[in-house]
Amino acid sequence: MTPSWTVVVAVVAVLAVSCGGASQAPPASTSTASPTVGVSATVQVQDDVFTPQVLTVPAGAVVEWRWAGKDLHNVTGDDFASPSQGSGAFDHTFAQPGTYYYRCTLHTHMLGEVVVR
Repeated sequence: MTPSWTVVVAVVAVLAVSCGGASQAPPASTSTASPTVGVSATVQVQDDVFTPQVLTVPAGAVVEWRWAGKDLHNVTGDDFASPSQGSGAFDHTFAQPGTYYYRCTLHTHMLGEVVVR
């Protein structure tokens, strides 16, 4: 092999290794990990949206909000509030049936709803 072919083969080998294959694990930000023990449902706090925006759970359910975006957000309802944070999780137990509205006070267009049956 000539030196120029050696370089081409080396570059192709490096690219093949760095691109990976189908067996490569997804990045952490797209993880679909199951809720923490004791948590009934999880809401993703993404940049500018709660996913899902409307969640229906049974009375006594623990809802966990998990931060998945890059910006600071909070979760604020009439009887619960998280700190403003950029990562981590916050949970709240919904003991009584009803509809509970919440929002991010930093981004007023970020609204969510928990319906407790």
